[in-house]
Amino acid sequence: MKRFYTVLVFCILSVCLHSQEIIVNFHEEAKKIEKTSSFFSIVVYEKSLETQPEFKTQNLNKLFDLYLTHSKLEDLILLKYNHTLDKAREERYFNLKKNLANNIGIEYDRFEEFLEIVLSKNSQNRKKLLNIFVEEKNIILLNYIFALKYKIQDFESLGYLISEAPDINPTLRLAYLIKTNSREVENKFKDFARISDLSDEQRMELLFLYGHYLQKKRKYKQSARFFRMSASYDTKKSNHLQIGIVETAKTLFMIGKSEESCKFLKGKKIFIQNEADAFIDMYCNPKKKKLLSKVELALKLLSEQESGTIFRAYFQNYYLREAFENEI
Repeated sequence: MKRFYTVLVFCILSVCLHSQEIIVNFHEEAKKIEKTSSFFSIVVYEKSLETQPEFKTQNLNKLFDLYLTHSKLEDLILLKYNHTLDKAREERYFNLKKNLANNIGIEYDRFEEFLEIVLSKNSQNRKKLLNIFVEEKNIILLNYIFALKYKIQDFESLGYLISEAPDINPTLRLAYLIKTNSREVENKFKDFARISDLSDEQRMELLFLYGHYLQKKRKYKQSARFFRMSASYDTKKSNHLQIGIVETAKTLFMIGKSEESCKFLKGKKIFIQNEADAFIDMYCNPKKKKLLSKVELALKLLSEQESGTIFRAYFQNYYLREAFENEI
């Protein structure tokens, strides 16, 4: 009987996910969801941009505004790179680039050159990108290189950069190995962890990344342990809960321990960095939890993504619970 309900869950979920493209007006649904959560409306506007050309201008304008509001700067940069914006948003984007260049600490023209190179997958640009990194030696710029290359799935260029600049921060190197499903992850993690002059922040990041690696391997208990270990090195003073503890809570939720998960977050403030953070914050807050039904389409779209484990767990638990209640 338990096997039957498990199969039923995945059948129901699969039907829901694959039929919605036919019957749902994503643009209209995005506008409804935005009234509840502008953050969760983003993925639905993205789906509309992908599937509803008749709403292209409206979706572009809305996504630009929402990316900016929620500091999804890499997504905003890619949106502008792939599409033409209206005059007002072109001006706002120009000002944004000036601010970014100033915050990074490089000249505006140099930043413009950097964006053109980093957003290209052309192998001939790898040497140019390496030269910019070597000349600037700027940590913030390096973080943008990795973030944008991940977004456009240009792992070959990152591999080249790492091979030519072996002194790159070990946390970025480990992140690359995890992202590319390298067999070297476990050995390299041990090597990096043995580096004697690592800062607390680097140790925190290495443990955090290894926790994600274990999570991808479905070793959830070990994953939660490494997330908690990473939190012990998170010494920054903040009004928000340490990200290692937030990830611990999310990992517990993925294995069906929702009550235990929420105990880690009770009475605490979360710094929302992604949709999974927003979800667990909403789920574990009694006042917000009832709003989940209003953003269900966004959650279903997120469950289709590679990183959507927590959303798949939510629907699996939801449909199982509903099935058992109907049986009773």
